[in-house]
Amino acid sequence: MIDSSLPQEPVAPRVDAQRYRFIEHIGSGGMADVYRARDTQLGRDVAVKVFRDDGEPGGDPVRREREIQLLGSFKHPGLVEVYDAGVLEHRGLPRRYVVMELVVGSSLARRLAAGRVSQRSVADVVAKLADFGVAQFTHASRMTDSGSILGTAS
Repeated sequence: MIDSSLPQEPVAPRVDAQRYRFIEHIGSGGMADVYRARDTQLGRDVAVKVFRDDGEPGGDPVRREREIQLLGSFKHPGLVEVYDAGVLEHRGLPRRYVVMELVVGSSLARRLAAGRVSQRSVADVVAKLADFGVAQFTHASRMTDSGSILGTAS
């Protein structure tokens, strides 16, 4: 079970009886918000990606379900591991979520915003891919028009 009182801003940890206790907002993308949470059953911090509902900008149910299926089907050292997925209620509406491995460190966007990255620094980067919102199944129909950019990439 998940604590559905999603914070809009970073919040201090609080104790409750839910499986995932939200600690802070750590990022937003084109389709979802990501929170650091505590898995109270396993005693570890995780990343919980909460997708926007179907009525909000970026709330595309087909694209969302594709991303969840892709994330859950892969196992590779360069990809974040998916631990759980489900539905929670937030503000009276069902919201899909995915619980993933929490990767601690700076985002690539933050590193690039700080200025030029040296070749040595690039060689030292350990990256984990976590966003498949614009990925496409091999035999699936395209969901994005040529020349358009959606999701986090935009």
